[in-house]
Amino acid sequence: GNYNQPLYVMERDQIDASFAYRINEHATWFVEGQNLNDENTRLYARHSEMLFLSQDHGPIYRLGFRYRF
Repeated sequence: GNYNQPLYVMERDQIDASFAYRINEHATWFVEGQNLNDENTRLYARHSEMLFLSQDHGPIYRLGFRYRF
């Protein structure tokens, strides 16, 4: 079979944001958010009528602490 079919990704407007607070020269708290506007991801094979993959995983959030030795 011919597996060299083109895939196209639908244009999307994803909003990401991050904030970090540096405690000292070694330690930092951070919060991050990806896809805050909950955009879907859609891939098409060959042309726009052939939906290949649709993902709606919603926003992703991270809260963390970094320490450098």
